[in-house]
Amino acid sequence: MLRPLLFALGLTLAASGSAATAQGESAQGTKVLTAEAVLAASARAVPTILEARSQRAAVVARRLAAEGGFDRTLSQGTRQWVLGDYDGFDADLKLTQPLATLGGDLTAAYRISDGSFPRYETERQTLGGGELSLGLTIPLLQDRTLDDRRFARQDATLAIAEADASLLQTQLDVQHDALIAYWRWVAAGRKLAIFEKLLAIAEERDRAFRAQSAVGDIAEIAVVENQQNLLKRRQLARRAARDFTLAATDLSFFLRDEDGAMQPVDSGALPSAFPPIAGTEAKLAPARLAAIIEATPTLQALAQKAQRLRLKRNLAQNDLRPELDFSLKLAKDLGQGPRTLNGNDVITGFEFSLPLQRRKARGAQEEAEAALQAVAFRQARETDGLRLAILRLQETVAAAADFAALADQEAAAAETLEAAEWVKFREGASSFFILNAREENTADARVRALDAQLAFQQAVADFALVTADRARLGLTPPALTEAP
Repeated sequence: MLRPLLFALGLTLAASGSAATAQGESAQGTKVLTAEAVLAASARAVPTILEARSQRAAVVARRLAAEGGFDRTLSQGTRQWVLGDYDGFDADLKLTQPLATLGGDLTAAYRISDGSFPRYETERQTLGGGELSLGLTIPLLQDRTLDDRRFARQDATLAIAEADASLLQTQLDVQHDALIAYWRWVAAGRKLAIFEKLLAIAEERDRAFRAQSAVGDIAEIAVVENQQNLLKRRQLARRAARDFTLAATDLSFFLRDEDGAMQPVDSGALPSAFPPIAGTEAKLAPARLAAIIEATPTLQALAQKAQRLRLKRNLAQNDLRPELDFSLKLAKDLGQGPRTLNGNDVITGFEFSLPLQRRKARGAQEEAEAALQAVAFRQARETDGLRLAILRLQETVAAAADFAALADQEAAAAETLEAAEWVKFREGASSFFILNAREENTADARVRALDAQLAFQQAVADFALVTADRARLGLTPPALTEAP
């Protein structure tokens, strides 16, 4: 009876080898999908990143609106006495330029008048050619170093930096998820190959056993026993196929074409194996740890938020000061008219105002100081959290590399035991039950090796995320500010 059984197993081995050859040929005919290709597509077209870019663009537009506070304005006005004892008419044209550094306004004006005016309006009179004037207004106390216009511009600038940090964090999160989805797809595909090979062995044995049973070379119970094993392996293969399909579906969210549409993932583009593992993936010099933490987008965003709160506090402190404005006007009348209007005029003035209660400004100052203190506490918490996360992930990556190496050794040992079991079986010192168990133990060991390799890649991706490693996550500085 042993000879027909060995014949059946020989057919199984031949089928297994043919399947492997066919699979190799298929893989060679399809371009392998790499992690770099997935990250490039994800960074370019995933809607989450595009949304964050659009939000940043809105903040940039707010900066442009803030610059509008320093736009030149041109104004024109006329007055005419139409009833009464006077028939005076005057018109003026004024160009005003806000000053970004001094906080005041510079004006250039022209006005002209005609007719008679009441005595209390005689300052409206000009010579026949009109009056040219230059005016300057400068705050000396309140609004001297900061006012609403300069606050809006500086706050918008800081908001852009904060939006940059938020965009980078969004990009890092998406790229991290894309990388995880890719490695899960690779692991699911390699597991499917393992279970399909197990199933192919069982199916070939089933055909051979049935043929042998039909001529009476083996007992019917051997066919039933193999049938049970076949059904179990068919379930395992179906479950692995489901997991592979789901992993490909998840990966398609990140794999997009030039138009941003999701692309189906070609199962033939599956890599033949995980890349070699290096336990130094998360090595980080202690001297660099503080600098890396400080440069993370989370802390960068908090730093910009703190700057904005300080600016808000400074504006409130400015509003607590009294107003004292200095004005200077140079005027020259042109043409013919009363002698009193000839010559050059130099006019200076001061205007003082003191708010008495100033509760609004005090409340705004206290609110900004309390919010600033809260941000400082959050910065301390985030800094400590990042430090701990980096240290934990360094150990996680190193341990994952060791686990993967041990799992590979275990899989190699299982393969050796399976091969030895074949030798014992040919010599009549083993049984199908033990041989099937060896095959399944080898498959389980290979699956554990894949899980260990996946765990390592996930730990490396987590480390890249927490350290904001843009290079590892497929990001470049130009991608940060790229317009949507």
